[in-house]
Amino acid sequence: MAFHADLFRSTPAQLGEGILWHPTRQTLLWVDILGKKIFETRVDDSDHAVTSVAADKLLGALVPTSTGGITALLQDGIYDVDLANRSLRPESIPKLFDTQALRFNDAKCDPRGRLWAGTLSLKGEKEKGALYSYSTDEGWTTHRTGVSISNGLAWSHDSRTLYYIDSLLKAVQAFDFDADTGTLRNPRIAFRVDAIPGLPDGCTIDVDGHLWIAHWG
Repeated sequence: MAFHADLFRSTPAQLGEGILWHPTRQTLLWVDILGKKIFETRVDDSDHAVTSVAADKLLGALVPTSTGGITALLQDGIYDVDLANRSLRPESIPKLFDTQALRFNDAKCDPRGRLWAGTLSLKGEKEKGALYSYSTDEGWTTHRTGVSISNGLAWSHDSRTLYYIDSLLKAVQAFDFDADTGTLRNPRIAFRVDAIPGLPDGCTIDVDGHLWIAHWG
């Protein structure tokens, strides 16, 4: 496949990640993990204007809410983002791990609205992270431990399969997913990417059910 990339916005970042299309706001958002900033822009803005919201902790990911808002996953937990006032308010700060040693990384909501998020070691240590889910009804649940770099999450269109990336495995894992209970079973390797330089990172499912992976490096 011939691949061509065009520059969309020239917005400096130390570690730009987590691109999110917000269907209600009709804007594109992303984060600078190390720069601790949230960016937002309109796709049809000829002035290429980009607004930002500063955080006081490392940023992992953004997800849209059912009410048209934005939830951010910071180093230590879930925060509500007030884009109008450029501020963040803590929503759930769990005591799941030592935030001096680990941080939350990539996150997505499943088809029933649970927030799934994983962790990685701030020192680059292997198998220190985990994969969690959160909902207001169920609280926090631990699904996987021994994770090195928790990254991409994507559900199949029928909601029966979760695709998950632990980058250092150089593979995409698959799990049978129960949307009603939010549980995983039958872990397996969907496919390996050992032959490709770099590491698998974030991922998404397109309208045709194809899995796209952002390959780091």
